[in-house]
Amino acid sequence: MIDTEFRFNKKKLASAFKEYLTKFDNGDEDFNPKHGKEVDYSKIDILKKIKNIYEWVLQESILELRQMYIHDDKKFNEIKNALNSHIVNKIKSVSDGTIYLKAGDIFTFSGNKEEYEEWVLKNKNNQERLIKSIVNEFNSLIDGTFKDDDNKPILNDDEYIEPTKEYTNEEMANFIFSKIDDSIFEERNNLTFALKIEEILQNLNLENSMIVRKTIFSLKDSIDKITEKDVEESNEVK
Repeated sequence: MIDTEFRFNKKKLASAFKEYLTKFDNGDEDFNPKHGKEVDYSKIDILKKIKNIYEWVLQESILELRQMYIHDDKKFNEIKNALNSHIVNKIKSVSDGTIYLKAGDIFTFSGNKEEYEEWVLKNKNNQERLIKSIVNEFNSLIDGTFKDDDNKPILNDDEYIEPTKEYTNEEMANFIFSKIDDSIFEERNNLTFALKIEEILQNLNLENSMIVRKTIFSLKDSIDKITEKDVEESNEVK
């Protein structure tokens, strides 16, 4: 719950969103260019576009919020930051690597281009339903009645592997390395390292996890040997 009397204006935002989309119909913006080059968007790119609508709703309403708290910067920033935090955490993933964005209580986007076209670009009724559902979601967040799930949010592209893309074993191993805290390497504890690797591999649900696992431990062995050599040379200098 956010302690404020501010509420998003559903009717006003639905009308403003219709007007906003007409700019792209007329070709004024690169939102859905009719004569532009076909772009192969990834699933996360599509979900970011949906998340951008949440950001638009907030930005379209930020002046009203500012006016309500014109003499209270602390309260204004508290509410704005809480809403921004909600937006940042909208794209989520499940243990098998599937990502999604649940828009209010009407639809869960999976990153499919056809879904995006149907709900944002083509169907005006769906456009209105979507924007009203987002407004309801923001207001329920303020009221304290919004119920979120416990799945992990995707905060940046580095946390997501596109399932349809082909990755080499080395690329997968390096990606997994990036998910491991430096402290685990510094502990020099192979059991801790192995347990962390297993946790990540299970979440990614890779078909070639055995090969990737071998590649990871081979790379770690090389890193350990280089580290040991550096330590030995440092001791000799002393």
